[in-house]
Amino acid sequence: MEMQNLGPQAAGGPQGGPGGGMPGGGGGVGGGMGGGFPGPAFVEPSPFGDRVDPDKAPEAISKAVASLPPEQMFELMKQMKECIVNNPQEARDMLLKNPQLAYALLQALVVMR
Repeated sequence: MEMQNLGPQAAGGPQGGPGGGMPGGGGGVGGGMGGGFPGPAFVEPSPFGDRVDPDKAPEAISKAVASLPPEQMFELMKQMKECIVNNPQEARDMLLKNPQLAYALLQALVVMR
């Protein structure tokens, strides 16, 4: 039977499925399905990036926003406006629950002028 190379994502690679690139599925302590390995549970990287000290969050947000291409920044603002127009209460709740997002939008406005 011929093997097909599907790449790391299809095979549960670094950003792929449940295998997470760990032998035996990387199920954590006790191994979960497939045996895994004993020790601390495997923690997948956050899709939001590395954790940042709260004191350094404003600087990290400013750097992240400043690194966005102008087209992406414009699209972000366009989508946020659409969200506010279509459902103001949900937009308000989202910004109250995620002050980092509110700060990022403010930074985007400052950068865009």
